[in-house]
Amino acid sequence: MKNSSDKIKRWNLADMLDIGRRLFTKIHKRKRAANHNHEIHYLAREITDWLPQGIQSMIDGSYSPRHLKRYYFVDEMVDQLHISDRILQHILLKQLKPTFKHVMSENCYHLYGPTGVKYATQRIRQILQEGQCNYVLRVDIKSFYKSIQHHKLIQDIKEHYDDPKVQAMLENIITNPIETPRGYKNPGHGLALRGPLSQFFSGIFLKKLDDAFNHMDVDYLRYQDDGARRKPQFKPVKVRSRELAMDPCSVGTGMIW
Repeated sequence: MKNSSDKIKRWNLADMLDIGRRLFTKIHKRKRAANHNHEIHYLAREITDWLPQGIQSMIDGSYSPRHLKRYYFVDEMVDQLHISDRILQHILLKQLKPTFKHVMSENCYHLYGPTGVKYATQRIRQILQEGQCNYVLRVDIKSFYKSIQHHKLIQDIKEHYDDPKVQAMLENIITNPIETPRGYKNPGHGLALRGPLSQFFSGIFLKKLDDAFNHMDVDYLRYQDDGARRKPQFKPVKVRSRELAMDPCSVGTGMIW
């Protein structure tokens, strides 16, 4: 990153191993009753091999995740990360978090984690109490994660992070092929939902939108792909270099009000 003076304090093998072991222990406890053939039991037996190797690959900048696996349900289709990649990408997120204050908008409340809902709610109440509010617009970006174009997201990452190792790892994660019953797919758009890095990618990809609203006479809050803005008089807004399909009536996964 452009201002990564704390780089030496991060990417510590011992600290990363500790984060990974603690997270795996939580997952293992939740799945302890799983079938004896479940991969969680294999990962538990082999944790001294795959976890240090995965972390070392992140330190080296060579980390590449296993292919996503696509599952079909009656009402949805889900692309799922392998358990080991979920843990490794959570560790990667921990290494990237110190950079957020230099890159992300302060109005991205999802970056605070679960407490972001509470902070955003407090901010909305404060806005309503402080002044006359003629318009409140609640918006959701329709099919946000499915519509993210890989080349644009990679471009944005390279604009804010100049470490070639970080760039390479994030590009591998973004362009990760998908294993389906009909073979492997490698689409140029879309990200896995509920992944450890999905909130990070949301903050990067919508930064231009955040910056545009921050320079306007509005109060603006965003939680992943859901947002609210307050303005005395409403006018349609065009955001440079992004085409967004806004649907104010839809209810997104991150809706908080």
